[in-house]
Amino acid sequence: MSGEELLTWIIQYYLTPMIANAMPVLVSGNTPIDGGRLFIDKKPLLGRNKTWEGFAIGLIGAYITASTTSVILDDPQIVAVATGAGVFALLGDIVGAFIKRRLNIPPGSPAPILDQLDFFAAATLYYYSLGVQEVTSRPLYVLITVLIVVLLHIVSNWLAYLAGLKTSRF
Repeated sequence: MSGEELLTWIIQYYLTPMIANAMPVLVSGNTPIDGGRLFIDKKPLLGRNKTWEGFAIGLIGAYITASTTSVILDDPQIVAVATGAGVFALLGDIVGAFIKRRLNIPPGSPAPILDQLDFFAAATLYYYSLGVQEVTSRPLYVLITVLIVVLLHIVSNWLAYLAGLKTSRF
């Protein structure tokens, strides 16, 4: 495994989910995905921070990233596959919000590990469900990418906090 090969692999399979997951913080949405509904435990289903506007900007970011990656790597199949991974990343983040509400963690408050890996796990599950051989046959690449994602998440949250886009540094 060369560094260049690993980097190309990460760009092809995980850059789109990372961008999709990061984009929603850039918009101030007003339309909660859960419509303000409560779950059977009388807690918010997802919370005020999961909005349709955020989901939409995540989808746009996924499509643009997948399209750009497709052109750079000269592989037209990347658009559909990577955009799908971006959608799953967004859905994984929504599942993470659902779990956080059940654990009484307020919207915007950190949940270490869950915050870093909900989107990544969903994107990886997507690739496995499709049988994407390049992902399923490279567990070491997946593990290295997990470590990179955790580090990038910590740095990006800190920067978003400094920029006033997030209320927590973690």
